[in-house]
Amino acid sequence: MGTPFFTPFFLLGGDSILVAGSLKQVGVFNLKGEKLEEVKLQQILDELAKMENGDFFHLLSIVPGRHKRFLGFKTDWKGRSRQLIKVDVPNNQLTELDLPAVEKLEDYQVEYANWDDMGFFKSEIFLQVEGKK
Repeated sequence: MGTPFFTPFFLLGGDSILVAGSLKQVGVFNLKGEKLEEVKLQQILDELAKMENGDFFHLLSIVPGRHKRFLGFKTDWKGRSRQLIKVDVPNNQLTELDLPAVEKLEDYQVEYANWDDMGFFKSEIFLQVEGKK
């Protein structure tokens, strides 16, 4: 049995939702479930992110008021190395954002590994939108 997970989604104003089933399948839908547009997030990451083996992008938020601009962490497979990045799909840009506090989290990593069933828990970082910040 696979592990259930929750697909990230973001409300866009009052009449549409951005759903990220995976980074390859990001779309904007109306409230009736009809797809309005596709967002090529994975394509931008492939072109600009310089991912190394095992690195991945953990989508955490959209930039308030701009549904094709994303914030998240470029993370190594163990979750030890994190770089906050902004992905601007319309302008085909990726910006690394300086967040010195992330380095301090190394001292507070909690990890439990159960290698018999390949499960593990690790500490998480969340972003919260407040107004336009």
